[in-house]
Amino acid sequence: MLRFMALTKLAMALGFARLVDWRFRTPVSHGPTPAYVLAASLMAAAPGLIWATVYLIPASLVFHSGLLIALVAGLRDNALRRRT
Repeated sequence: MLRFMALTKLAMALGFARLVDWRFRTPVSHGPTPAYVLAASLMAAAPGLIWATVYLIPASLVFHSGLLIALVAGLRDNALRRRT
C-alpha cells in the first residue's frame, strides 16, 4: 500500500514538473523561479522517502511543503493571472 502511495506521489510530482516546464517556456521573472524549482524538488524527493518505508512523517512534510510552496508561487505569479 505504501509503495502505491509512493507511485501516486511520484505521478503528482511528474505532473507538476511538466507544469513548471510549460510555465518556463515563457519569460519568467526572478520572483517565482526559485519557488517553482524548490517545490518541484521537494515533491520529487518525497516518493523516494516513502518508498523506503522508514521516513514516512518526514516524507509527508517534504511533499506537502512542496505542494504548499507550489500553490503560493502559482498564486503570486502575475503571468498566470494574465493567462486566465
